[in-house]
Amino acid sequence: MAKTFVLIDAHSLIYRSYFAFSKNPLKNSKGMTTSGIFGFLNTFEKIKQRFTTDYIALAFDAPGKTFRDEVYEEYKATRPPTPPDLPFQVEKVKEICRYLGITGFELEGYEADDILATCVVKLKKEGTIYIVTSDKDLMQLVDDTVFLYDAYKDIVYDRERVIQKFGVPPERIGEYLALTGDASDNIPGVPGIGPKRATAILKKYSRFEDMIVSEKKLVEYKEQALLSRRLVTLEFNVPLKITPEDLKIKPLTRDKLMPLLIDLELHSYIKTLSKTGMAEATSKSVDTVPPLKQGTAVAVFKENDEEIYFCIDENEIYKTSLKAAEGFLKNRTITKVGHDLKNLLKGGETEPPFFDVTIAAWLIDPNKRQYKLEDTVLAYLNEYLRMTPANAVSSIFKLYPILKKRLEELKELKLYQEIEEPLISVLARMEQRGICVDIDYLKGLLDEFNDEITAIQNKIYDLAGRRFNINSPKQLSTVLFEDLALRPSKKGKSHYSTRVEVLEQLSSVHPLPAQILKYREYTKIKSTYIEPLIAAARNGRVHTTFNQTGTATGRLSSSNPNIQNIPIRTAVGRRIRKGFIAEKGFLLVSADYSQIELRLLAHVSGDETLIRAFKEKKDIHTHTASLVFDIPEDKVDDKKRRMAKVVNYGLIYGMSDYGLARGLDISREQALQFIQSYYNLYPGVAEWRRSAVAAAEEKGYTETLLGRKRPLPHIHSQNHTLREFSKRAAINTPIQGTAADLIKIAMLRVEKELSRKGFKRGLLLSIHDELIFEIEAERIDEGREVIKECMEKALDLKIPIEVTIGTGGNWDEIH
Repeated sequence: MAKTFVLIDAHSLIYRSYFAFSKNPLKNSKGMTTSGIFGFLNTFEKIKQRFTTDYIALAFDAPGKTFRDEVYEEYKATRPPTPPDLPFQVEKVKEICRYLGITGFELEGYEADDILATCVVKLKKEGTIYIVTSDKDLMQLVDDTVFLYDAYKDIVYDRERVIQKFGVPPERIGEYLALTGDASDNIPGVPGIGPKRATAILKKYSRFEDMIVSEKKLVEYKEQALLSRRLVTLEFNVPLKITPEDLKIKPLTRDKLMPLLIDLELHSYIKTLSKTGMAEATSKSVDTVPPLKQGTAVAVFKENDEEIYFCIDENEIYKTSLKAAEGFLKNRTITKVGHDLKNLLKGGETEPPFFDVTIAAWLIDPNKRQYKLEDTVLAYLNEYLRMTPANAVSSIFKLYPILKKRLEELKELKLYQEIEEPLISVLARMEQRGICVDIDYLKGLLDEFNDEITAIQNKIYDLAGRRFNINSPKQLSTVLFEDLALRPSKKGKSHYSTRVEVLEQLSSVHPLPAQILKYREYTKIKSTYIEPLIAAARNGRVHTTFNQTGTATGRLSSSNPNIQNIPIRTAVGRRIRKGFIAEKGFLLVSADYSQIELRLLAHVSGDETLIRAFKEKKDIHTHTASLVFDIPEDKVDDKKRRMAKVVNYGLIYGMSDYGLARGLDISREQALQFIQSYYNLYPGVAEWRRSAVAAAEEKGYTETLLGRKRPLPHIHSQNHTLREFSKRAAINTPIQGTAADLIKIAMLRVEKELSRKGFKRGLLLSIHDELIFEIEAERIDEGREVIKECMEKALDLKIPIEVTIGTGGNWDEIH
């Protein structure tokens, strides 16, 4: 039986897709461009729908030179260099198609066109062939059983359509291109011969050999014509094994394909690939819960405040009231398995142990931007979840053994059970408590800010000499660089840049840029903090949400509203913090770890000088400046101390000499010298940084003191940006991640001890290295002592951990 073969010029499709998005390239959360991959897969699906066949193959250009480059050094020389983010996408397309069961062909020394020509020769007796490309070179292959399909124009070219387009039949397209040339491949052609004249010459002569010795223009440029003819001639004998069976679509390798698509964040293609989804799960409504054995794991999914779905077996899904489920929800011998269990805990009807599949998925791979249940189901069950309560609880039940086993393999189960799981309850209580805010004060502050913003606006208009839209970068650019004729430093796509660093530079030569910066600060504070805080207050308290899976290092983040980003050191930030108050009869307590990341650096690096400085309770930044500049500590001024501080913290974050030069506004040579001096003084730090990167390169991940792992899949990437990011992560994650572990341990210990001692409130906020508590005024000294002792003993380090305690009626007072 005759077969239908679809041969795809894969390189052509990827390139075209990539450049189709050149103005607005698609990127995933890791910053990787995916335009070429996305466009190729969309077009590939269109091709599959257009041609119903079991035989598909892809042809790729192999890297390196071909025989055409040997014949003509200028072949394709006019093409711009390959964008650096494109080869990565080509490789990912190959990998995806391999898992899709699609055969790909490439061979060094040959182009995709030659591979497609060879496929045609070897397959044309077996059936009909469709070549998917927009490359006119391949039209010379068209005949009664071979067709060319332009997927972008949705046109199938047969023999008549080729003649209609070029005026010559397919078998003479090579000669036609030899005469006209091809600018895209830098094929010279014959000067002065365009499409019309080429067609006329080809109609006059039946053989190329005759025309180049008879036609005056061709005689003059005979060598160029022959060269061009050689360049457009396809190679039909590429040494590859090509049989119909080789092109038959293989079964999907779903377990490898889905994680790859998820990592690239190609969610629309995932949905396309999983249109059928999973089988619809069904549930049975019950008034009483069946008897459950001790040690049972029960999957739970809360639909609303009244009802819950639970699953005790893959085929047994029940729906009941929360009241009826209380018996097993509060049973401490039964593991409650769920997704985002913190919301279930807020109802107060659930007790540990828990297993949260979201937190487990995050611990296994903390690099993702979000951890929706649908993504976790895709990654580990290879199914596309249609989000119904029954489907959700069924999937959660299936995920439990898989994720638990993976945590055991990664040696992270203990971390989950001893830190992350108990933290769920603590965060639930913190969110329920919220923090008291002075609404009248905040409303008054909003009025003040509105007045101040109006005053700043008027000053800006006076300095500019006219009114304009301050929020428009283009209009601001016109005012600064045309009206005021200030010297621009960087140009954007349509105007000179008005970014912060540009305005900071310009502030030294004109007062307007400084006012713009002030305007931006005030409008941001107003819209990001003051207005949301007023809107979020319920019964005088603001209840932020703490995100346990919000960062790759393990640190908590907050949202709705984000309280963690309120400026700490600015006068404007202090005005906002003043609005956070203690309830009557209570006081706020701030407990802040002192230079905890530098202390952890001293511990992990084992640097003797750094350890000794902390043991002697020195100001570490002053001490570093003293050593680097070779001056007594009492001679270190604020500028030198600030420089030392930038270096101390910058080296934790993997800062380069370039980053340090920018941070200190010095030359790269000075920055290099500063870093080298630092390493000479703290050789243990230099060695630890080197070994941290080497370990990550060997293992493919980095980890904290407590075993929290962060995969670094791009540590060996050919992409410089991705590789350098991974190296920085290999250095900062062990420090920042261990600091996150420390804070969480402290939260658990303090909350437990305050509860044991009968304090009425407790932990309210976690702000980076600072914890905020609400303690009854008459027990404030006792509360401070409990907090300080628990936090300072959270981890046993080579150097002492210090906690600074502040107390007051509002958040500003306690600093």
